[in-house]
Amino acid sequence: MRLGIVGMGRIGTAVAQRARAFGFQLSFYDPFLPAGAEKGFGGFVRHTSFADLVANCDMLTFHCPLTETTRGMLNTDTLPSADHPGLFVVNCARGGIADEDAILQGLADGRLRGVALDSLSTEPQVSSSLLQAQADGAHLLITPHAAFYSDEAFVGALLCS
Repeated sequence: MRLGIVGMGRIGTAVAQRARAFGFQLSFYDPFLPAGAEKGFGGFVRHTSFADLVANCDMLTFHCPLTETTRGMLNTDTLPSADHPGLFVVNCARGGIADEDAILQGLADGRLRGVALDSLSTEPQVSSSLLQAQADGAHLLITPHAAFYSDEAFVGALLCS
């Protein structure tokens, strides 16, 4: 399975390290990392465009800030092509990076196989179209940008400190 990571800061790198333990082939897109930074990661493929990353992964996870550059990064134009359907998407970054209408379209036409959203552009409200898609059986998971918040996470944090 090929995992594409958008944003290789502290969180993106931590996700990559954990994914590597499960045997994922890792690639990333982060235009803000200096040239050659990927050599320090060991075995990660760096893509020079978001479109190239999308075309070369089975799962895509976002760990970048919401900026004018990243706003709407995943949209109808950047969804996988019909000849590369079935992408899984996880947005743990900020609402607005992934266009929710495009996500619904991608789920409906099969270009997206499943989506997990930990943040929404309309927080704290969940749009009626997302809720309806869930009710209709779309492979869509929505959490309130508090997915980290669990007893296990706090115990783990205490053990690590």
